[in-house]
This record gives sequence, structure tokens and C-alpha cells, in this order.
Amino acid sequence: MTPMSVRAAFTTAVQLMGAGRASLLLRSERAPVLEAAAAVGIDPTVLRELAVPLGHGVAGTVAARGVSIFGSDGEQSFISTPVQTGRGIEGVLNFTDRRDGDYTPQDVTTARSVARLLGEILEFGRYASFDAGSGLLNRRAFDQMLEREIARQRRTGSTFAVAFIDLDNLKHINDTYGHAKGDEVIRGVADALQRTLRPYDVAGRYGGDEFALLVPLADGIGSTLADRLVEAVATLPPIIPEPITLSIGVARCPEDGKTAADLLRAADERMYERKRQKPHRSAG
Repeated sequence: MTPMSVRAAFTTAVQLMGAGRASLLLRSERAPVLEAAAAVGIDPTVLRELAVPLGHGVAGTVAARGVSIFGSDGEQSFISTPVQTGRGIEGVLNFTDRRDGDYTPQDVTTARSVARLLGEILEFGRYASFDAGSGLLNRRAFDQMLEREIARQRRTGSTFAVAFIDLDNLKHINDTYGHAKGDEVIRGVADALQRTLRPYDVAGRYGGDEFALLVPLADGIGSTLADRLVEAVATLPPIIPEPITLSIGVARCPEDGKTAADLLRAADERMYERKRQKPHRSAG
């Protein structure tokens, strides 16, 4: 889901550039392609299926090389310019079909300025999407990523899994060793999750002692993933003088649900079932 601030900035850019057709393409988190984040004057059915490989076509070339392209398609002039953040080139801004004539080289400078602003907004939105205590996505950002993955599954039939993770006995840790140690444990668990997951998996902090994972192409995961995560946490450098343990529940889409609510409920129930099977101690 494209943040409202980005969509608003894109709308302003379209008005400023006087474009009859325009699009903002952003790099996918799942594959080396550009996908439509916002557009005007373009058939929505085309946008839903759009996936421009990096290095292919005008937009793919702009994304791969990081340079603006100004030209004509035979009927209309166009401008295609990269959107850059601290991570590099994250997208491409395209304008064509100018309402009051053709674009000029001077308009390229304006398009670059607009693209720079969009990059700053994307960067700011990313910081606002993270949980300060763990460095993972916050709940709102994770939910947005989950909705996007569900929409992708409906389009492509791809499979993915959602995992709910409970940090066992966080209240006991805070009460026994202090909240500073509890915060250190949360950061340690978050680091272990990030080290264990693949680059295209998503981890978020869902609550005080709960984490959530979004794992695309999840055929055959389940207990294997859970075992890897438990092992990663078990091998953390000592933070407190007792083991840090997790309870994990996994739900798959579409087998266990086709909506975010159904998937999260299934994963949550399985996580609590695992938790109930453990020896009792002051719950966190």
C-alpha cells in the first residue's frame, strides 16, 4: 500500500508537470522489478499486472542506471527520472502527454526536483514505520505489508506464511532484571530474527512481547522455520542468567485463511497452543 503522503506528493507532481499520463513505479521487495505505486491516465488493469524488469525499457533503464531520460515516443514527449533514497534508486517517476505542448529539457530539472522530494518522503515514511525499541517494522507497517502480500497472492497464486512469535515471560524478565534488561532482550530477539530470515522476508514487532513474520514462497516451512528461530535466540550472547525462549505459531495462505484477520488469528492460536504446552512460569 502506497503511503498517503507519497500519493499526495505524486498528485502535486502531476499537476506541476501538466501531465495527462504519469506513473510512479517503485522497486518490489520480492523481485528485481518495478511495480506501479501511483498513476493517472493509465488503465488500472494494466497497472495491476505491471512488472518492469530492471534494465528493460525506459523505466527499467532509468532505475538500473540512475539517470533521467528525456525523449519522444513519436507522438508525445516524455520524461522518466529516478527516485533515490539513502538505499539507492528505489523508483522511477514518469511523465508524458503534456497538456500544453511538449516537454523541454528545462522540465527535466523540475522533474528531478519532484523526484528528489518523493525520495525524501519515502525515506521519512520508512523511519516512521519502524519500532524504535526493536528496529523492526511497527504493527501498522507490518499490517500494510501483509495486505500487499495477500493482494499479490490473489493475483499470482503465490504462497506465503505468517508467523506469530511470543517472547516468553517478558514480564518475569522485567520484574526480575529490570526494564533495561527487558529492552535489551527485545533488541537481541529482533537481531536474531533479522539474521535468520531471508532478505525478502519481513519481520515486525506486533506488541510489547510479540513479533510477527511474513515469509513469502513458504512451501515447506513451518517447524523448520520455528526451529531455526528458536536456535538463533538460544545462541544469543548472554543477556540475562537464564534462557530466552519463544513460542511460535505459523499460518499459511491460502490454506489457513485468505484474509489478514484469518491468517493472524490462526497463527496467534497456534502460538498460544505452543505456549500452553510449556512448563508454567510467571507469564510475560
